Amino acid sequence: MAMEVYGGGCGRGVRIGPERHGYVYHQKGDMWKAVRGMDHAAANEVLYMLKESDGYWYALNASKEMKSVADVKMGGVGVFRTREDALSGGWHTWETNWNASWGGRPDWRATGLCCETTWL
Repeated sequence: MAMEVYGGGCGRGVRIGPERHGYVYHQKGDMWKAVRGMDHAAANEVLYMLKESDGYWYALNASKEMKSVADVKMGGVGVFRTREDALSGGWHTWETNWNASWGGRPDWRATGLCCETTWL
């Protein structure tokens, strides 16, 4: 998977959602790693963001020890996805995986979730 480099590197981060939620991501090679996981995630999990060949950006909960995109795909659970460019500034609409909490086949639903992307 080819990944565009956004924001010029140098430790810049991007926040997706309200500041109070603290979902700040930093680019780690071909993926973006958040500083925290979802509220219901295990203590050792964080969110990762990947852009896939199907055109979607996915946010997945996975162990904070993941080293590669392949690791995240194998061990992570998709929580949110959007067809919009999740890293461009502004508001984006996300779908939610209703089966994320208990596993099983993803059940993506348009729930009206809109989150703002802000470059830090």
